[in-house]
Amino acid sequence: MRNKIILLIIMVSVFFIKLYPATAVTLTVCTSGCNTTVIQNAIYNASNGDIINILNGTYTEDITVNISVTLNATPYISVIGGFNVSVDNVTINGFNITQGITLVQSGLNGNYGIGIYVTSNNNNIKDNYIFNITGKNSGDSFTTGITGGIGGIGMGIYLSISSNNNITNNTITQIYGGTGGAGATAGTGGDGGLSSGIYLTNSINNNISLNNISNIYGGQGGAGGSGAPGPGGTGGLAAGIYLSNSTGNNITSNNFTKIIGGNFGGTGSYKGAYQKGFGVYISSDSYNNEIDTTNMVSGEAVYYYYKKNGITISNLVLNKNVSSTNLGKIVLINSSNFTIVNNTIANFTGESGNSGAMDVTGKKGNIGVGIYLLNSSGTNISFNTVSLIYGGNGGSGGNSEDGGIGGISASVYLNNSLNIYISDNIISKIIGGQGGAGGYGDGSGGTGGIGVGVYLTSSTNNNITHNNITEINGSKGGTGSFRGSGGIGGIGAGIYLIASTSNNISLNNISQLNGGLGGDGGAGTGSAGSNQIGFGIYINSDSYNNEIDTTNLVEGNKIIYYYNKTGITVKDNILTKNNSPTNLGKIVLINSSGFTITNNTIANFTGEAGTSGSYAAAGNQGQISQGIYLLNSSGNNITLNTIMQIYGGIGGTSGDDGGLGGTGGNAQGIYLELSANNNITNNTIKEITGGRGGTAGQSSTGGGTGGIGIGIYLKNSSGNNITYNNITKTYKGPAGASGSGASAGAEGEAAAIYLTAGSNNSIAYNWLYNNSNYTIYNNQNLNITAELNYFNASTSAAIGSLVYDYYEDSSLGIVDYKPWYLDTAFTISSDQAPSITINAPINNYNVSNETITFNITIDSNQSIANVSLYANFSGTYTINETNSSGDKNISYIFSKTLDDGSYLWSIEACDIDGNCTMTANRTINLDTTAPTMDILAPLGGSTIATADVIATASYSDFNNVSCEARIDAGSWQNMLGDGKNSG
Repeated sequence: MRNKIILLIIMVSVFFIKLYPATAVTLTVCTSGCNTTVIQNAIYNASNGDIINILNGTYTEDITVNISVTLNATPYISVIGGFNVSVDNVTINGFNITQGITLVQSGLNGNYGIGIYVTSNNNNIKDNYIFNITGKNSGDSFTTGITGGIGGIGMGIYLSISSNNNITNNTITQIYGGTGGAGATAGTGGDGGLSSGIYLTNSINNNISLNNISNIYGGQGGAGGSGAPGPGGTGGLAAGIYLSNSTGNNITSNNFTKIIGGNFGGTGSYKGAYQKGFGVYISSDSYNNEIDTTNMVSGEAVYYYYKKNGITISNLVLNKNVSSTNLGKIVLINSSNFTIVNNTIANFTGESGNSGAMDVTGKKGNIGVGIYLLNSSGTNISFNTVSLIYGGNGGSGGNSEDGGIGGISASVYLNNSLNIYISDNIISKIIGGQGGAGGYGDGSGGTGGIGVGVYLTSSTNNNITHNNITEINGSKGGTGSFRGSGGIGGIGAGIYLIASTSNNISLNNISQLNGGLGGDGGAGTGSAGSNQIGFGIYINSDSYNNEIDTTNLVEGNKIIYYYNKTGITVKDNILTKNNSPTNLGKIVLINSSGFTITNNTIANFTGEAGTSGSYAAAGNQGQISQGIYLLNSSGNNITLNTIMQIYGGIGGTSGDDGGLGGTGGNAQGIYLELSANNNITNNTIKEITGGRGGTAGQSSTGGGTGGIGIGIYLKNSSGNNITYNNITKTYKGPAGASGSGASAGAEGEAAAIYLTAGSNNSIAYNWLYNNSNYTIYNNQNLNITAELNYFNASTSAAIGSLVYDYYEDSSLGIVDYKPWYLDTAFTISSDQAPSITINAPINNYNVSNETITFNITIDSNQSIANVSLYANFSGTYTINETNSSGDKNISYIFSKTLDDGSYLWSIEACDIDGNCTMTANRTINLDTTAPTMDILAPLGGSTIATADVIATASYSDFNNVSCEARIDAGSWQNMLGDGKNSG
């Protein structure tokens, strides 16, 4: 029984201590007369819960706080050093903190500089002035090819694995990231160090409010190695608040100014990427934070919403040259039912990519966005003006590695979002980020960033309508290293779709789309990258299922794109502007049937260029281009269309010591894939040119082969009727250019009709001539029949030389043709217009005879349908007379009796195939009436007493006149004031 009683007493004693802790002791620190003159000593002598008041003095200490105390400074006591807080329930209040403590890093990387370092919970850091904290410069590399170290991070307050802290009313200024180290010979410069007013990693549920954060500067990137120069490093990022793997934090009423990213390392063509500064930097693992609009960046509010609903954002002007977050000026994540209307948004630039270590590619530049939505729905984005949005630049490649791809820029960016209504926005001046420089030796420049008006990825059921999208630019590719190739330029697109379906796109007006320029080759012997193209709407192969109607315009031309449609007539369109409305063609049918496509004029389409190859790699193939594109479509009637000037995409430049430059993309007047039972007849197809092969990289295998120029292309397509088409002037794609130590490539092929992958079709009565290579190219092991086509040859041997089949490659099928000349009913057509020689009258002909004879000689391959005289004899410029005799290679006479006057006239000649030529306007001046003249002085019978006689007269005429006078049969003298029709 006694043992039980003792146990009870012990338990009660413990319980008593927890309920009634000892009273806190107050300790003082000052220069004299206090408990101690050293803050650290006061902490060592304190117990949990004690209060330490620092009354005066300046303290040069790195202070470790390893017991739960309150440190109060009589404002503002200076600490030259910083605080390292490793226990819970600490208060640090009222200090001037400068220089900070050092957190040592490994290798060449610079050490961190930190004002207050917290690795614990439930602390209160308030009313401190933290300034002049610098991450240490990193070490230079001295091992060939090795990248310099990364500059140290400078942080005012650093929370690591910390929660439930209150960080409030602090002033944090002059925080600097360290400079990146120089690369060794052939090495890339290290990146500049990050700088941040408050930095959180792996920290949750903290309150960060009412802090004033300014003059935060990322460190400068390091220089590339000298001698064999590598590119410089990327400048260090700057952030007012930086969140890494940190959630549930409340960030309110903070004020940020002068948040400036670090400058690039290196100079000239060897420079790295400059970096940006952001008010609040939010890593992808840190979206779940409360960051409200009371946070201000240079007077501009931060608009960031996570898991919010039903908010209106309207009538804002967000055009300061600041990036409030790293995601965009207005950001919605996991949010719904917002209204974003009538805002002006401008001047946002995405984060640049970091440079690569040795054997590591430079990092991709990040997106630059005006309005950013992730996992969001049911939002209305309308009547906003968005401009001057830039993607981040790619980082420099490590030794012999490629530069990073430039970042995407977009006015509106949807990621995994649905039911968003985007309408009536004015979008302009959107520019992708520049590709990063290649690493020394052999690295190719990075691909230029894509510039896009509206970008959708993994997004469905959105409505994009009535937007005005203009001046959209892909960026320049990165510069190659010493021997490396330049990167390809970035795509410019009004709307870009990837992994996105069931969106409705209508009534958008899109213009001034420009792909980026190819990057320069390395300063030694590198080859330049290829230039890129702009597209009205770029449709990735996983995004065909979208409603894109003909109310969308690109430079005034309709976008004609149909998915899963039937029974529509497409006719009488003139689609000749020099642009590519989509990346697939000027008229596109996918999974569609029963269409009639007739009497359209299509011209000037160019395919997407291929990307540059990396070191030791070939360039990538240019993309195909076509006037009319059919995929998995059947039962369509394509007739009486004129298709011309279609160009395949340029192949990509090969890398240094790589394979061939990329093959040029094929160009097709009409393209059929997996399409059956279509009727293709009476179309005129000409001037179809394969894409140029990619340029050879330095010491590569050589330039790329040109693409194939094709009138009609059939792939896995059968049962189609191809008749009475006039296909001419299909041209081989030009050979890729040579590079240093590498030869030029080979020309491509050309064919009027090209078949591959099991295509069996009826091919008859087509005019196939003046092609630079073949009439029919049977690139499959299937025999085909092509009867009674005109091959511009009159013997079997000559025709055979124009056909590519089994007899050129025994793995292919045979083309069985019945020559055109065996059918007497066959009519030969031509696409060459007649030529006109005007024999009389000459241009600007002045004549006094009222009868004018017009004498013209017509030369033509075909019979002449008509020759017409156009004139304004009746006051209206129109056809005056037509001769339809049908004769060719003879002279035509038109005789006209006219009144006095000045007339315009010209001649038009058309052959029976509908080819017409018209001369430039000429002028005739007819004047059959003599001028009138009255002598005004001297009068008749006058006596003149002087030696000089002045004669004056008035005159008038239909035409200008020349006036002369003489006395007593003397010589004629010009009178002043002549050369007019009256005077």
